[in-house]
Amino acid sequence: MTGYGLEELREAHGAGGAHTLRVCFPDHYGVLRGRRLAIEQFLGEPTTPQAFCDGALVWDIRCGIFEEADFSNYRTGYPDLYAHPDLDTVRPCGWSEGEWLVMADSCDAHGVPIGVDSRRVLRRAVEKSGAAAPAEVTLELRVPDQAVVDSFSPGARPEFVGVLSDGLVACGIPLAAVTWDRPGRTLSLIINGADPVSVADAAVIARSAAREVSKRHDVDLTAMPRLGVADTPLSLRLWTEVTADDAFASRITDLDLMLRPLPIAHGSGLRLQAESTEAGCSVSASSDANPYLAMAALLIAGGSEARGSEGFESGYGSAIARFAGASWSLEWLDELFRHDALALAVREKTMREEQVTLWDLTRYRECG
Repeated sequence: MTGYGLEELREAHGAGGAHTLRVCFPDHYGVLRGRRLAIEQFLGEPTTPQAFCDGALVWDIRCGIFEEADFSNYRTGYPDLYAHPDLDTVRPCGWSEGEWLVMADSCDAHGVPIGVDSRRVLRRAVEKSGAAAPAEVTLELRVPDQAVVDSFSPGARPEFVGVLSDGLVACGIPLAAVTWDRPGRTLSLIINGADPVSVADAAVIARSAAREVSKRHDVDLTAMPRLGVADTPLSLRLWTEVTADDAFASRITDLDLMLRPLPIAHGSGLRLQAESTEAGCSVSASSDANPYLAMAALLIAGGSEARGSEGFESGYGSAIARFAGASWSLEWLDELFRHDALALAVREKTMREEQVTLWDLTRYRECG
């Protein structure tokens, strides 16, 4: 719960303090998509779903669409998905005056939840595991440019950090701690809450807000790790109050693709670290992971009784192979989600290995 709702939104609008509402849903990588509406338009019919191209749920990290995704492609015609506002998540954008937001669940034209929607994947994991338990996420983001950090006052938090933390608190985000590590150029946000879905909501909102606020202050704050850089790898650390058996480690490794979804994380030196104790289960995902999918992977690995794959080989190709071979996860994951997550991963792997773009190919062909 946020402590806000429609009544608070109506009051803020009536007092002239709210003019715009953002209807948001996450894509496969946990990046917020959606649109802005005038508050009066939203309040007129707050449950009205908003239509968007469904390719947004399966496009790649650069928003490129491709044929191998079965959920949406040229053959399906990229029909609309319908983002149904989750009115329990209405809250002010504390970092952007006059704006509010609401998270939404992606459904088809008949109102049926879409299986490749990462918010739905987490909801399904919560329902099946019965783990509506407390959860915690630690987000790490970095300022890549050392020269920018050198311009900040030594011994003091940069202005954008204060603006962001104040804004998230005003937004109703359960922010437990904010840490600025100047030598490491790293910002850490610890978020905790009563259930995994609300914590994942808070994490994607916080990450989006961090990017927005830092840009306003001419700072390039990012959650994306970089290959070939000696920085300590960034992580997304998750914990939930669920206990698991001794096969937890092998199961969570099978789901590595939901925790480190891009080849760049596998080349950054970040190790997949997971632990199960009497207090609960924890895992360190890559900083660019989708918080919904990472939290779902933690719940699935903690709640299943299956035996995971034996052995472990590092590398992105191994992560793809283990995810493809983890037939035990079909009890938890929609087959379409599994297929398209693999298709996305294979696409990213191929593009990373080729290191050449369509623009490059077209440019050379034009010269020949």
